[in-house]
Amino acid sequence: MKHIKIILPVLVLLLTFSSCESFLETESKSSITEETAFSNVSFATYAVNGIYDHFTDSYSYANILLFAKSGSGIEMVPGTSDNARRDLAQYMATPNNTQITNMWNKFYSAIEHANVCIDNLPISPIWNDPKAKALYGEAVTLRALCYYELVTLFGDVPFHLKSTQSNDNFFIPKTSRDSIFEYLVEDLKKVEDDVPWMTNSATRVTKGFVKGLRARIALTYAGYSLRNKTFETRRGRYWEDYYKIA
Repeated sequence: MKHIKIILPVLVLLLTFSSCESFLETESKSSITEETAFSNVSFATYAVNGIYDHFTDSYSYANILLFAKSGSGIEMVPGTSDNARRDLAQYMATPNNTQITNMWNKFYSAIEHANVCIDNLPISPIWNDPKAKALYGEAVTLRALCYYELVTLFGDVPFHLKSTQSNDNFFIPKTSRDSIFEYLVEDLKKVEDDVPWMTNSATRVTKGFVKGLRARIALTYAGYSLRNKTFETRRGRYWEDYYKIA
């Protein structure tokens, strides 16, 4: 009887520790890995939808970009300097204007999100599905849109085409705007046939949008712009060819 009284508490104790260990090692059912996110078309669609979220922030299209490309005569009434949006529209931006930093960070956040989708879709089990290829084309297009806006605002910028990994070099030098635009025009050409026309996809990036963005990038490349290093104003090196593309 004494042996039973000793053994029972020990068994209970062992079972308790065993249960706790199993409980602590259980993976969260709500966690989403990249492998899970691109395991089916529905999840992959949600992942690509997330790229649009970066455009709805007040530091990108919804607000700041409007002022960065505005003029003080029409879109923004001249007034006292605010070291913010008003200064962007009046060509008075200074290095400590946080609106510029916020806009820069927001576009690169969208690029990183797009890169994750672009990296994972071709190696996913759904890759042979035409819908997956359309999502891939959509992500490529949204990344191109971000780089187009960055280049038209800042000129030469860091050009990153892979999702960031822990062992990456985070101090990426600037890439020539000509090289960036040349890459984007070819990149968009590769995916335009995989993206549906508006009649089949009225609420997402469409083939017409891809073609239109490609033409706009080609025209911007072929036009004159102030160069970062030499401070000369000139066209892209193959400007005649890019007028034809447009």
